[in-house]
Amino acid sequence: MDKNHTHNGTDSPKLLIQEALENCPQESIDAITGTADGTYSSNEQTMINDLKDTVNDLLQKLQTIGIIK
Repeated sequence: MDKNHTHNGTDSPKLLIQEALENCPQESIDAITGTADGTYSSNEQTMINDLKDTVNDLLQKLQTIGIIK
């Protein structure tokens, strides 16, 4: 069985996303700042605000690994 080859900095240099993927990093994306208001029910407000938090968390993680600026 073949062992997967990894670039972990021990057996070979770590990969840099800017060098391993084309078109990286992409331009930054603005974080979502708005929140759901009283137009929506309590359940809908919670769902919308949770989605906002999740999208912002995803944006931060993509910035951290260098996929977006």
